[in-house]
Amino acid sequence: MFFKGWLKACIGDNAKAFCASCKTEFIAHRKSIKEQRNCTKKHLANINKEKEVIHTPKMDKFVKPSISGKRKRAELKIAAYIAEHCSVNAVDHLGKVIGDLDPESEILSKIKLHRTKCTGLIVNVLSPCMLHDLIDDVNHSYFSLIIDESTLIDTTKVMCVMIRYFSKKFRKTRTTFYRLIQLENGTAEHMTTCFINQLNEDGLNIDKLVGIGVDGANSMIGPHNSLSSRVLALVPHLIVVQCLCHSLHLAAENACSSLPRHIDYLIETSHSWFSTSAKKTNEFADLFKTINQRMPKKIPKLSGTRWLARFEAITIIIDQWDKYKLHFEMAKTKYRGSAGYKAEELYNIFRNNENKLYLIFLRDALKDVIHVNKLFQSSSIEPFKLFADLNTLMYSALQKIVVPAQLHKVKNQDLTKYDFKNYTMATDCINFGYYFNELCGKLQSNQNEIINIKNRCKEFLIKLAEELQKRIPKNMQILEKISAFSPQNAKNETKIDDITAIVVAFERILSDIDTTLNEWSLIHRAEINADTSDEFWRAIDLIVDSAGQKRFSNISKLALALLTVPFSNASVERAFSIVNIVKDKLRNKLEVKTIDAILRVRFLMENKCDNFEPTPLMLKKFVSEVVYTGDISDEALNIMEHCDKILNSNMEEL
Repeated sequence: MFFKGWLKACIGDNAKAFCASCKTEFIAHRKSIKEQRNCTKKHLANINKEKEVIHTPKMDKFVKPSISGKRKRAELKIAAYIAEHCSVNAVDHLGKVIGDLDPESEILSKIKLHRTKCTGLIVNVLSPCMLHDLIDDVNHSYFSLIIDESTLIDTTKVMCVMIRYFSKKFRKTRTTFYRLIQLENGTAEHMTTCFINQLNEDGLNIDKLVGIGVDGANSMIGPHNSLSSRVLALVPHLIVVQCLCHSLHLAAENACSSLPRHIDYLIETSHSWFSTSAKKTNEFADLFKTINQRMPKKIPKLSGTRWLARFEAITIIIDQWDKYKLHFEMAKTKYRGSAGYKAEELYNIFRNNENKLYLIFLRDALKDVIHVNKLFQSSSIEPFKLFADLNTLMYSALQKIVVPAQLHKVKNQDLTKYDFKNYTMATDCINFGYYFNELCGKLQSNQNEIINIKNRCKEFLIKLAEELQKRIPKNMQILEKISAFSPQNAKNETKIDDITAIVVAFERILSDIDTTLNEWSLIHRAEINADTSDEFWRAIDLIVDSAGQKRFSNISKLALALLTVPFSNASVERAFSIVNIVKDKLRNKLEVKTIDAILRVRFLMENKCDNFEPTPLMLKKFVSEVVYTGDISDEALNIMEHCDKILNSNMEEL
């Protein structure tokens, strides 16, 4: 017991012993061993030092080794899943469940992820890294921004900004989320200041801004003291595009004022009758199933700002007209009070087939408008072909009411300015559609009533054409100029459309006007097989001469810049829909910076959470100083990473 730890055998000489403390040899005799233990000062000092070392805490008591790369990857993937799919609070239980799946796992058993840490990973690691990659992808390219402002559930005003640019990484024109900016008020001056400051903070050159897409609010699109007018003063070549989708909704809504008011009442009340009562819905379902042996379609929810949403409701009401009439005939006697009165009103409307005639006309008249509206909302459209689609809509609206001989005299680009009222056809000459005429033949109404209905429908068509002319002239002019850059026209040796006007307008982004026009005249010599405008102009941009210089640098730069011009606010509206899901009544205390980070993760995560892989920059930023504060410079982060490597190396040696 007394000799434990210091008395060892002397290797090579059995007659001697070895003191591990003093590092000395002596005769293996009891007296010598006793003297070595009790009397030698050197031995006693060494023993005391060893005791101090034993009781001194080890280094790992003071310094904790950093989280392993595998654990960082796992926790980042969990945070990405939370940002994409659910509330951050859910991670409190999810992290524990994952850890309990396999207690013996080296990674799963060590996962520690709760609300605070998960929020930190989303806000201070995932989001900044994705924003860094976005800014790096935009780089020095030309870009456009789509802007809208709204008020959140807690009355906080925010401005959502989407960015549209040609991505060299994805090799296509990309529209994605950029920023959610908190506002103090909704004035044009304040919004413009916040907008410009954010661009400068992120290092985006405002001179590279090609266009902005806005809605019809006066603070956004007004000719004086609006956000667009203020930005236009800074960027003279800026293309300001009012959302065409909003314009089409307003045009259809205003045109509907030509029809009897009870038609719109029929659509709205039919929806509200079933949407607020499960009992009424089930009664109608039982009735419909008894007659047709299948379940009925529900009338979709209507929108106060998107009038064209009524199109689906109109189609369903027409298809189920007779069943609705029978249902309300039974309901008017079954229900009392206001419900019974409303059922009687609806029954009186449904039993009058003249009202069905109005709906059939409205359905057929809105088909073209709905088609173009969906095109402008699509994220996979050909921008250079939109002019033809919009022009077709304008022509279709005029063709129904204008004398053909007169309409043929009008050029396509002049349709929005054409004064057609003096050349409208007589009511009897207008074709209101096959189904309209078919129902007219079945009606027992007198001829005067049919003529009155047709006159009201003619007024609708005239009003619709007027509204389209009034609300889309600027879009038509922009689209007409840009459509010249379609691959079909570019490959044509004769070049049907002249691009001189738009080249002069964008002189600031080109080196020389004549050089650009000369390049345009030679593009047809390039043998390129591309299906889309993105592919075509990217291929043109890559063509080089024998010296390695880009042969079509100016014209390709202009075309790729024009590809970024936005034509609707659909993308920013989708972003606000996600905001309303993320920040609802139960999560009304979420800060704007957290919502901004969640939106960025949802939009910019390339492969979604199931295939998401953290980047090296994300793993590098996964340190407590960044996760919990987010306030650390890149230089300090590099120093910390270097020190962490040294510490891990020393810990392995110990």
